[in-house]
Amino acid sequence: MFELEPVTPSGFNMPIPEEQSEYVTQFAFSRDVAQNIKRQADWTCEETGKKAADGWRLEAAHDCHNKHYPYYNNEVNGKCLCIASHLKQHIKILETCPAHMKGWAKASIKLIAKRAFTEGLRYSKHYFEYPLDIIDDRDEVVNILVDGGLDPEEYIF
Repeated sequence: MFELEPVTPSGFNMPIPEEQSEYVTQFAFSRDVAQNIKRQADWTCEETGKKAADGWRLEAAHDCHNKHYPYYNNEVNGKCLCIASHLKQHIKILETCPAHMKGWAKASIKLIAKRAFTEGLRYSKHYFEYPLDIIDDRDEVVNILVDGGLDPEEYIF
């Protein structure tokens, strides 16, 4: 089995900027639920088939993003996605959500994109073995944003 990187109680393994801490507190799965979602998917992205055992960073993603949904923080409302697929999911949400949700959708994209760009699409152990892969992975994050019609400068930096 592979070794997971240490994470904070929220399930993130990087400090969350102050302006986004409310987003994480209100919208992220609890760590236990997130781990259960990944475990149920056998640590495999349900969109791409990428596996944590192969070094890919995985996240628990909500099916329903309405925080008033009774099962919001429950395994039945989640799926396991690689971070690239999670970013694409939130870009699609931004494209289709009502106007009053645009602020939340943009904040979620910023959080996911910045984490993907900073930490990479794979666990840090992979980058110790293949340090140049971080360049390709950062390019992929930028391309995902550009393909979604978004300015990477606004969402990453």
